[in-house]
Amino acid sequence: MIFALYLLLSGLERFLVEFVRRNSEVLGGLTAPQLESAALVLIGAAWLATLLRGGGVGALRPRPA
Repeated sequence: MIFALYLLLSGLERFLVEFVRRNSEVLGGLTAPQLESAALVLIGAAWLATLLRGGGVGALRPRPA
């Protein structure tokens, strides 16, 4: 879950930083790093949604033996 959050938040941060930097546009007015960051955000969000749908954060806690 922590890695899924990392993908989501770091992807979002990188996407926003790329608006300040000057790189050539590749597709739809976005740069290559922005497209890669958007993919990371989508992967992280999908992963978190899957984890939460499967029983929420409580399902991630270890069960007593």
